[in-house]
Amino acid sequence: MKIIVLLLVVLQVIAVNAIDFPTNVPSWTTQEQFNNFATCMKQVISGDPCAKSSNQASCISSATDYLNCWAPCFWVTDYTSFKTCQNSCDNKAKSADQTLVSYVNSSDQCFGKLNSSLLALSAFILAAFSLLF
Repeated sequence: MKIIVLLLVVLQVIAVNAIDFPTNVPSWTTQEQFNNFATCMKQVISGDPCAKSSNQASCISSATDYLNCWAPCFWVTDYTSFKTCQNSCDNKAKSADQTLVSYVNSSDQCFGKLNSSLLALSAFILAAFSLLF
């Protein structure tokens, strides 16, 4: 049994490394934000989110499904649509295995890096307009 779990962990590492992160920066984010996101995600996926799971095989499968779910979200046309897609993936992963909740939450922090500066800029512009009127 331990050999099977070890084999599944090795397969997970291979699968995670094989996941094709988008290389083209979506139009709704900047190169800097995209680079910050990529750096953050590399740290998140370098750990084993299923190390403490009571059912590692199921957890590994759910974690791989989660990674494969949000990758296509990058092909949408705006950040709001991206978040809708990504939140759907979050909900599936969290309901599939409770062990993944902290992993998904860490990923969410990385996803936030894709639009954080734009939100700050929007707030600044809104504040500037409110002073004018």
